[in-house]
Amino acid sequence: MTSFDDILEEAGKFGRCQKRIFALLCMVSMPWAGVYVGIVFQGFTPDHWCRDSAVVQRRQACGWSLADSRRLTVPLVNSSGVLQPSSCEQYEVDWNATSLTCDAQELDLSRTPVTGCKDGWEYDYPGRQSFVTEFDLVCSDAWLVDMFQATLNVGFLVGSIAIGYLADRFGRKMSFLMSNLLNGIAGILVAVAPDYVSLLIFRTLYGFGVKGGWVAGYVLKSPRWLLSQNKRSKAVEITEAMAKENKMTLSKNIETLADDNADTCTASFMDLIRTPKMRKHTFILSYNWFTSAVVYQGLIMRLGILGGNVYIDFLISGLVEFPAAFLILFTIERIGRRLPFATANIVAGASCFITALIPERCLAFLAGGLVLLLPETRGVPLPDTIDDIEFPDRQACGWSLADSRRLTVPLVNSSGVLQPSSCEQYQVDWNATALTCDAQELNLTNVPVTACKDGWEYQYEGRKSFVTEFNLVCSDAWWVDMYQSTLNAGFLVGSFCFGYFADRFGRKLTFLMSNIMNLVSGIMLAVVPNYVSILVLRSIFAFGVKGGWMTTYVMLTEIVGMDYRRTVGILYQMFFSVGNLILPLLAYYVTDWRWLQVIFSAPYLFFLSYHWFVPESPRWLVSQRNYSKALEITEAMAKENKKKLSTNIETLHEDETDSPTASLLDLFRTPNMRKHTFILMFNWFTSAVVYQGLIMRVGIAGGDVYIDFLISGLAEFPATFFILFSIDRIGRRLPFAAGNILAGASCLTAAFIPDSMFWAKTVVVYIGRLCITMAFMMVVFVNTELYPTFVR
Repeated sequence: MTSFDDILEEAGKFGRCQKRIFALLCMVSMPWAGVYVGIVFQGFTPDHWCRDSAVVQRRQACGWSLADSRRLTVPLVNSSGVLQPSSCEQYEVDWNATSLTCDAQELDLSRTPVTGCKDGWEYDYPGRQSFVTEFDLVCSDAWLVDMFQATLNVGFLVGSIAIGYLADRFGRKMSFLMSNLLNGIAGILVAVAPDYVSLLIFRTLYGFGVKGGWVAGYVLKSPRWLLSQNKRSKAVEITEAMAKENKMTLSKNIETLADDNADTCTASFMDLIRTPKMRKHTFILSYNWFTSAVVYQGLIMRLGILGGNVYIDFLISGLVEFPAAFLILFTIERIGRRLPFATANIVAGASCFITALIPERCLAFLAGGLVLLLPETRGVPLPDTIDDIEFPDRQACGWSLADSRRLTVPLVNSSGVLQPSSCEQYQVDWNATALTCDAQELNLTNVPVTACKDGWEYQYEGRKSFVTEFNLVCSDAWWVDMYQSTLNAGFLVGSFCFGYFADRFGRKLTFLMSNIMNLVSGIMLAVVPNYVSILVLRSIFAFGVKGGWMTTYVMLTEIVGMDYRRTVGILYQMFFSVGNLILPLLAYYVTDWRWLQVIFSAPYLFFLSYHWFVPESPRWLVSQRNYSKALEITEAMAKENKKKLSTNIETLHEDETDSPTASLLDLFRTPNMRKHTFILMFNWFTSAVVYQGLIMRVGIAGGDVYIDFLISGLAEFPATFFILFSIDRIGRRLPFAAGNILAGASCLTAAFIPDSMFWAKTVVVYIGRLCITMAFMMVVFVNTELYPTFVR
């Protein structure tokens, strides 16, 4: 199997093409220095003192020096045992009420009261200007100077993650060019910002683009990235152009890389922490990034080598970096990466510790120790996939997944066919064997087997589910069912609780509160690091989703007339079927289950805007004897519908408000209510079980879950239209009963149809899905018609 490094051997490892790209990219680093440490000059804080307008005028008239006017303006304060002019206080003197003349230099102001600076500051910074002097960021506002660098670092952090993702998603070249466009715009905006808050905002955007562009990669599209995106033709074109510029000839076919290195087409932030080794590398390197940034900026922003001249200090401190660069350049291939990396951190920490007891002193010590936990990368090819990190031996030999699978797992009998085991592996200590790249012909049939020890590999075309992330297979496969079980548990509790909340606090408030809960729990569900937390948040998510859905349904049926109740009730449920059609399309293009969860949760943020567009249910308001609000909303509805009210809404109070406070016991208080409740509860349970049982085992089109799900979703629309056009002609009970009975008969029949009768089984399952959808819609619809308003 040919690797890209093999191709580079022929195209030229560092030929004319790479040297040209290298020279161009090196130019990018030079302006980056101004962005990163330019605060030393841009934010320089010169010697300063309070400004007194009267003294300034007299200084100009009398020809006083700055020292003369300073003596009359600010008191002396003790600073480290030395009396120095104050920077933040001034004498509290009304010079307009005194006889200040040009001979007033001998005035004794030592006993004059002092106050904070009132008219700004003067700066001993002749002919120069920094943002500190422009915005007077001294004394009580001095902390804002640190925000200049803090916002930059925030931009660095977000830019590293965001543009790193964009570079993996849209390519290195496109991301690099877009970052430069952003840098040009944001950099100019920083220079012309009229106030400091705007400057900080633009500085954050500047940091976002600069850092992201700096790490984006190559000026040309990276052939490695193109291969990871299955764009073989473009990768071949660029590699051939590189070889031509380097005056080399290719003999190996780059297209052979596609199967081995292009198995992960879409990158995700979660890839950084998905596997144990990736997690370890990410945490150690993240901490080292942080430590290097803190110590580097801490040293360079506290220059004092030659006693205070910031320009000479900065120049000399910059010269120190060249010996470091040459030392790394000439030793990294001789002694590896880890030792210089760890040593540099430890020595830097020791230097800070010895120089002064500053907060940065311990960070570098720890960073140096953590580096020793990283693997040595000297002489190791660049990894193309996560599996190359987790299984470096396979990467070294260029084996395919099938090659390494043969040496890892035994064959087992599955329905009369020998297939590679999913839960067992050969019990071999490869470190004690002479395993080489030519060991593919080893016979392992008599080797003992054991359960999987180091996790699992998945053939899932670059996609990620919570099953692959948390290895919920084999003995842990039962955890997968818990994902839906916790959802149903949340549905159950949410139905009761939000039903009570809607009756107690109103439909609208309950709906809005459910959306807040859905948004928060849904986003948290997408980012939590372990499966137990996911199940807990999944229950909370379901609690709010089900409650909000039922509250909305009840509200809809309460604000329309009886003639339209069936129509809005059925059409409301039909939009769930529309969601079923959209879902497989989203799942096909969004390959990470966490991002898919974010997409599920995001609409609830938009639904919060319904506070201004959807009114409270007038029926509920009447049941609560809130006649004035009910009348107000009903009149607004009539006005929008271009109708006029002739009946006083308050006359409804005797019929509609017999029980203003609902109770769960009302569902069982009378014989008929009891009967209705038990029958509908059993139907809710049955519909949910059968519906989920059919939809979670889609197999209509022979195994493609996206097409299967789409086709099974289409079955719901005939059910919707059948109910919509027949429910008022033949009533509710007959379609309700027929839907359940036919769904049960279809499931029973399908169980006895052999798999060889593909189309017969497909048609029966399709009928079952259609009928259970009809039953599910009817149980929701009938539910609202059998209960009064206060318990609905």
